[in-house]
Amino acid sequence: MADAGTGGTLCVGDSLQLNASGGGSYNWTPVDSLTNPNISNPIAFPADTTTYYLIVTDGNNCKDTDSVTVNVN
Repeated sequence: MADAGTGGTLCVGDSLQLNASGGGSYNWTPVDSLTNPNISNPIAFPADTTTYYLIVTDGNNCKDTDSVTVNVN
C-alpha cells in the first residue's frame, strides 16, 4: 500500500524531505521541484503550494497511489 507520508508548510526558498513507503519503486509527480522523483524520500522545493502524487509499484508489478501536499507561505 502506497503511503506518501505527511506534508508540511515551508517558506519560499526552503525545502522539505518527503518520506514515502509501501513498495519497491517510487514515481513522484510533478517532478520539476523534486531532487529525484524515483526514490522514496526526495527533497521537495516548491515555489508555490504543491500536491505531489506518488505511484508505488511492488515486486508483483501491483501499483498503488497516494498524495501529499506541501504548503508554501
